[in-house]
Amino acid sequence: MATITLIIHPATSHLNSTFKVMRSLKDLGHRIIYIDVTNGSIIDIVGKQGFEVEPIGFDHFPKPDVRKLAQFNIYGKIKKHFNYLSRIDKWILEEEIYDEIIDRIKPDLLILDTHYTIDAILLSKYKIPMFFYTLFVPMTKAFNVPVCTSSMIPNDSKWSHWKSRWTWIRHRVRLFLENEIYIKFFSVSFEERLRIYSLTSLLAQKNKFPLSEVIEFNKAFHIGFNNLPEIVAIPKEFDFPRDKHPNQINIGSVVDLNRYEKMPDNELRFKESLKTESGQVLIYCSLGTLAAIQYGNPLHFFRKVIEAFGSNNKYRLILSVGDKLTENDFENVPENIFIFQRVPQLQVLRHANMMITHGGISSIVECILLGVPMLVYPLSNRFDQPGNAARVVFHKIGLRGKINYDNCKKIKKKSDSILFDLSYKTNIENMKSAITTNNDFNDGIDLIKSALTQRLSSIY
Repeated sequence: MATITLIIHPATSHLNSTFKVMRSLKDLGHRIIYIDVTNGSIIDIVGKQGFEVEPIGFDHFPKPDVRKLAQFNIYGKIKKHFNYLSRIDKWILEEEIYDEIIDRIKPDLLILDTHYTIDAILLSKYKIPMFFYTLFVPMTKAFNVPVCTSSMIPNDSKWSHWKSRWTWIRHRVRLFLENEIYIKFFSVSFEERLRIYSLTSLLAQKNKFPLSEVIEFNKAFHIGFNNLPEIVAIPKEFDFPRDKHPNQINIGSVVDLNRYEKMPDNELRFKESLKTESGQVLIYCSLGTLAAIQYGNPLHFFRKVIEAFGSNNKYRLILSVGDKLTENDFENVPENIFIFQRVPQLQVLRHANMMITHGGISSIVECILLGVPMLVYPLSNRFDQPGNAARVVFHKIGLRGKINYDNCKKIKKKSDSILFDLSYKTNIENMKSAITTNNDFNDGIDLIKSALTQRLSSIY
């Protein structure tokens, strides 16, 4: 059978979104291999799901020694910095980054996270079929849909269409400044430097990639190529109404509800936290695995959540606070509050009445599939969380708040509205039914199988 190779962003949510798809293909006899571009960080999570991992490191250029830089004056430090950037760019253009691993694995199909869009240029010379894989609502610009970083909820009016266009203009200006100024002159990240358009053009020339013929600039976070299909790993039912892009394939629900999940160190206490008393509601609160990066220290918000529900036996609260915090960071925790660094989220959602979330798309889709209404607190407008929160409100499957401004009273008031207004539960169950009864997932698998059949027939 065929060998399918994936290059996926190492964030847990991105990896989790691929497991159901890959397990379906593995059950058909195909070999599944994930390429680890982070020197080991995905081996545990992917390996526990029963898939192979092959490492390829991009850290060929360690950051300059700060102690040595201290010996130089300002001019010397600047010169040293730009020499370092030039070495990285030269290496990107000259090094055959994927040669060894492609020759060893001999993949029949490549699946690239849209985080690694430019890598498609580097991989094009191997003449292997490629798909993009995105864990966002469709990123392609639509005249009636605001960019996903916007909190705007659109309607059918002309004024709404103009406002939607304006969100795209502002976003594109910010991206230009980020890519062509900040990254160009300051970033030492291999993957970030690939976003510099002049470097992208040189890579395309070297690899004989028809960049000018296929490039699309109408994406929110990355450029697109109209000659490569893009699998959208989000149910179309969650998006705002929009015309379907011909190059995108909605594969529907990709959540593997049976995936392996690591238990907390205190497993007995975790199991106890799920046991609600008669008349008690269970609230689950998590700001995702990247909260400390995207928001800074979320301790203040978690304390407000504890104050909102603590010492009130009508509520039971499970807090997943991330790796940067521990239970010791919280004082005088009431008995109805349970604090863990990480929890098996699917297990918790099967018992929860509501989730307080940052608006990560994986958590939202898991809530939908398990019938759990949401209160969404986006962490940053640099990511898709505000747009996801807007869609939650649009479909009336939850509410949203402002993480810096909502106090404990507002958190409790919004939570009570969700918990005790049964329309939210009804709406989310209706969306769940629409997602689970369509044939999008099977259609997506059939498309991948068709690409593999064409590839194998061309070889043999």
